Order: sequence, then C-alpha cells, then structure tokens
Amino acid sequence: MERKPLFKMNALMKTRIESIKKEYEGRRVKLLYSEADGAPPKGTLGTVLSVDDMGTRHVLWDNGTQTEMILGLDACSVIKE
Repeated sequence: MERKPLFKMNALMKTRIESIKKEYEGRRVKLLYSEADGAPPKGTLGTVLSVDDMGTRHVLWDNGTQTEMILGLDACSVIKE
C-alpha cells in the first residue's frame, strides 16, 4: 500500500521558501525574538548556516550556540553590510 505524504508543498510555498533561502543563507543576522530552547539573548549576532525546505533558518550564533529559527515564530533581521 502506497502512503501519501502528510504535507504537499504547492508552487506558492516553494517560491516563498526559495525567496527565504536567497535572503538568509550565509548571511549575518541579528536576533530579534526567539522561543527556541537555549536561544541567546535578543540582539545576539550570528550566521545563517542553511534554510531547510520548511523555511526554518539554522543559525550559528557568535556566542557558540546553534538554534533553529522557525518561520512565523522566531525573528531575526539581516545585517546590511
């Protein structure tokens, strides 16, 4: 019996995720807000290592911690250089 995926990404969602990847991957960011366990304090700087297919940004913070920034729940801003 073939199992159907629980979640099917539509074209609009794919476009949005690709946009997030272009905006954040490899960029320096500043933490604005996070509910993640072990998240550093507001204002901490870090580097986005990757963005997965759900739009979650994986960030290595300058204090040595690493957290996942969930789209719609956590916020960071790209630092303009």
